[in-house]
Amino acid sequence: MVDLEQAKEEVLFFCRTHSHASFIELQRELEHRGIVEKSNEKIQINHPKSENLIMWVTDNTLLSRSVISLHNEDKLLVNVCEPLIYAMDGVVPQLPPAKSIRDYKEPHWLPVTFSVNPEKVPDLSEEEHKKAMDRVFK
Repeated sequence: MVDLEQAKEEVLFFCRTHSHASFIELQRELEHRGIVEKSNEKIQINHPKSENLIMWVTDNTLLSRSVISLHNEDKLLVNVCEPLIYAMDGVVPQLPPAKSIRDYKEPHWLPVTFSVNPEKVPDLSEEEHKKAMDRVFK
């Protein structure tokens, strides 16, 4: 059984080795690693400034909890991105994309990527870099 701390470590490691990681990339990576805790309901992850700015919807509670926790700890930075990033990965929510961060009357999708906060998260050590390379070439 994987716990929240393990999920957070995986998310942070992935974001350290993949700058500007999207939700779909994180979701796929966690699923590939077996870090899944399915909810019976979809979990909507909203931008803190508006209930109608939806960043992602998932049924993996470990993904949602780890991203929210790391962001609250100021270790993950949220970067607004173009919807094309998600379209290239083949997954685009069925909501109109938000054009800016503001309070919308209706739900809008805010496409985002994540990067590590260099002030809170150190660069990869030589050992961690080797581990990342080993993962890529497995």
